[in-house]
Amino acid sequence: MDYKFENELALEEIGLYATMLNEDGANFSTAEMLAKLSTDNVEKVEEILISLLRKGYVDKVNDVYIVNRSKADEVLTW
Repeated sequence: MDYKFENELALEEIGLYATMLNEDGANFSTAEMLAKLSTDNVEKVEEILISLLRKGYVDKVNDVYIVNRSKADEVLTW
């Protein structure tokens, strides 16, 4: 079951976004790098990142994902 909050992100999206914001070296990362910090495989992490990209929570330059920090208040404020 995917729970969603007011910001319409699934829990897995919130978790990955929060990881990128808070873990050293997690911002400016590839899907492969982020999968090492996750229990999900690379394909699942890539799927979550693509969803975050479409919703404007991350940006992508080449294969590197970068947090859009202007969205942080929407995600981390309950």
